[in-house]
Amino acid sequence: MSEKRPYGLTEDDQFKLHRARNVLRLLQYLSEADKQGPLEPELLGSAYGLLAEQLDAVIASSEHRTGRARA
Repeated sequence: MSEKRPYGLTEDDQFKLHRARNVLRLLQYLSEADKQGPLEPELLGSAYGLLAEQLDAVIASSEHRTGRARA
């Protein structure tokens, strides 16, 4: 099992949260770019899907360690 980090996160959980944050920052950068037109729906869909997968994995990991089930 990975070493515990702040808030009881494992190293893997923390890495997934950093990836999710980086996806959000990339979307922010792309939406604020001067010459960038509207973001493509496929790009947004993929980004939101990646965010959901990463956050779901962290939540599932946390629930597995604490023995709590999803509501």
